[in-house]
Amino acid sequence: MRKKFIIIFSVGILSLLFIWFAGDLGEILKIQSIDDDKEKSLAPNEYYRYEIIEQENDVIYLDPGEIKELELTLKNIGKFEWELGKNSKNIFVLGTYLPRERESIFYSEELDEWKDPTQIYIKDENGETTTKPDETVTFKFKIKAPETPGAYRENFAPIITGIKNLNNTKITFDIVVEGDFSSGYDYEIIEKSEKETLSLNGTREIKLKVKNTGEVPWYSTGPFPLELIMDDNISAQLFGLEATGAIGKLEMKPGEIATFLFNISSPGEKGSYEMEMKLAIQDLFVFTSESIIWDVDVAAKQVALTFDDGYGDIDAFIDVLNEEGVKGTFFILGCVAQNRPEEMKRIMEEGHLLASHSYNHPDFRTLSADSIRWQLNTTRDIIKEITGIDTYPYFRYPYGAYNSSTDAVLEQDGWQYFHWTNGTGDWKFHANTSYGRQHIYKYATLNPPDQAIVLMHVISRSTLAVLPDIIDWYRDRDYAFVTVDELE
Repeated sequence: MRKKFIIIFSVGILSLLFIWFAGDLGEILKIQSIDDDKEKSLAPNEYYRYEIIEQENDVIYLDPGEIKELELTLKNIGKFEWELGKNSKNIFVLGTYLPRERESIFYSEELDEWKDPTQIYIKDENGETTTKPDETVTFKFKIKAPETPGAYRENFAPIITGIKNLNNTKITFDIVVEGDFSSGYDYEIIEKSEKETLSLNGTREIKLKVKNTGEVPWYSTGPFPLELIMDDNISAQLFGLEATGAIGKLEMKPGEIATFLFNISSPGEKGSYEMEMKLAIQDLFVFTSESIIWDVDVAAKQVALTFDDGYGDIDAFIDVLNEEGVKGTFFILGCVAQNRPEEMKRIMEEGHLLASHSYNHPDFRTLSADSIRWQLNTTRDIIKEITGIDTYPYFRYPYGAYNSSTDAVLEQDGWQYFHWTNGTGDWKFHANTSYGRQHIYKYATLNPPDQAIVLMHVISRSTLAVLPDIIDWYRDRDYAFVTVDELE
């Protein structure tokens, strides 16, 4: 009886296990029978890729409203075939880049009309319904040019509808609609300084914001980028212009704002000048709008704003200098630099000068020649390892303390040291206080010479707070802001 009970019980358990396993197996089989489209949609990029074999000329010249048939040959270099048939579930199409709002329109054979589409359904010229891996296929589709003359760019990315983009190389067609370009290109100045002050043979970064008030987009790349050019021979001869057309966006549609950042270099003779520039579409059109004019003073007066030690909020000081468009000199201790590598890199990368202030701030008059060299070379090596740039030969004595013996060591090794003309005593004002700000401002601006060097410290919050006012004082008196290596 007991054996019979065990047999029945065992059979029951096995039956339950079978039922459970069968159900679970069904789920497993169900999971494994994923729809083929879903499998493709989850496929890595190499499953859907293409190579451009041939396309229309780099630049297509059209009359306003002209209809042009474009031709494009692609090779399927992925692992799945492309479906080209009109009734295919996952048909191969060209996707137009957003935001659209373009002037060009395309002909839709399915709808028998011209439209501004998100997807262009195109067909193989040979009537093929699929393109297998390693096969090529040639497409033809029609475009109608905008009515306004100018340079336009149409960007496409092939798409398998319902599955994914083929996101490797972008396909670009550049179109020039010929005619009177002045009807489509115009601008409004949004932000520009009225006056710039440069030192003799100096360089200054200038910012200009302009709004596209025309009817044609602007581009920063391609065959017809937007650029700034000197408007007359006088400006072109006197001032060097670098990084023209350095705008932050690839495309500026009508109504959008473009920001230019560029450098000008001044002549070697002081005086007041008028610098004229104009916007231009490279190799195509110079804007007929009014010139953009700067009044420029090339001054013999210079001021170097210097910041010692490195204890404190270096980033905050860099932020203020950048906002004011001024470059500073940071005399940094080696022991600070090795613990704050990111700030050291930022100083250099954002155009400020990084220089040595010794390793740990000793009085050099108490050191042997060997100890002086250790202080100099150790700090030099630390900063060079962090930034990849050598700070030699720029140096400032700790405490400003030196004598003939220390000078002899520096001279033998080729170091150049910088004292100051305006000491602020700001190392006594760590906190931001009214008295501290007044004291620092007074001594930073007290009877400076034409070649002024202002001594400040990163550790002073009062200095940070009053720094914009110090900059305004020197700017109002036509001083050019320089780093110590640029002092005449």
